[in-house]
Amino acid sequence: MPYRMERRSTVTDPITLTNSLNTTPVIPYGPSGGGLLFIRSSGGDYATPNTATLTWYASTGQESTKVPVMSGGSQVTTVVEVGKAYPVPAELFGAPFIAAVVDAGTLSVVLAAKG
Repeated sequence: MPYRMERRSTVTDPITLTNSLNTTPVIPYGPSGGGLLFIRSSGGDYATPNTATLTWYASTGQESTKVPVMSGGSQVTTVVEVGKAYPVPAELFGAPFIAAVVDAGTLSVVLAAKG
């Protein structure tokens, strides 16, 4: 008897990530087993043009407190560049909601999630 695994894929509208934990949006991620973050454009000053560092947070609800995602005693971060796509860190697996804070300026991103 053959078995078939059904996977669902979602793609968000553009999301603007900010450099403040209070204003960066929370993104529903609970049903996802992984995702790819497409970096569309930037606003603001970066050490290297169009390069930024994202620091990842998780929360249990849309209005809940965002807490840092940790791995090996350090916050989980991803260095990104405009015009490229990056996997959502594996450490975020199981997080009902995720948020990414930019080190400077803002980033426009699209999340493709797979579950």
